Amino acid sequence: MRAKLPKIDGKTLKSWYEWLKEQDCGCCHMKVGDTELHEVDVCMGWHQYEEEASDGKAKPVWKIAWKIGWQGFDNGMQCDLDVDFDMPWPCNEYGDVYDTLSEVGEPKTTKDWNKLAAEINKTARDVFKCAVEIDKKAAGAE
Repeated sequence: MRAKLPKIDGKTLKSWYEWLKEQDCGCCHMKVGDTELHEVDVCMGWHQYEEEASDGKAKPVWKIAWKIGWQGFDNGMQCDLDVDFDMPWPCNEYGDVYDTLSEVGEPKTTKDWNKLAAEINKTARDVFKCAVEIDKKAAGAE
C-alpha cells in the first residue's frame, strides 16, 4: 500500500461544485489509489435525496454530494456518482458498505472549502485502508 495518498484541496472541490451547478448533471472524481482489485476515488456529483413536502409525502430532490467510491479497473464510465462509483463493501462481517455519502451543502468561504477537503482526505485514507483489506480477503491473500 502506498504510504502517501494524493490529497484533494478546497480550491478543487469548489471548482467541481461550481461546474456541477453550471452543468446541472455529471460527476467529478480524483483517483486516491489502487488496491488489488479496484481504483478508489474521491467523487462529487448529483445524488437524489427524499425530502418531506408540505403535504407530508416524500418528494425526490437532487443535491450535490461527495463520497469515497471505488470501481473495477475495467470500468469505462465516470459520469454518475451513484452508478459508476460503488462504496467499498463488505466492510465488516455483516456485509455492510463503507458509506461515506454526504451532502455538500454550499460552503461560502475558502476556509469552509478547505475544512471540507480535510474531512474528505481523512475519510479517503480510512476508506482506502479498508478497501485494501477487503480486496486482500476477496483475493484470498490473508
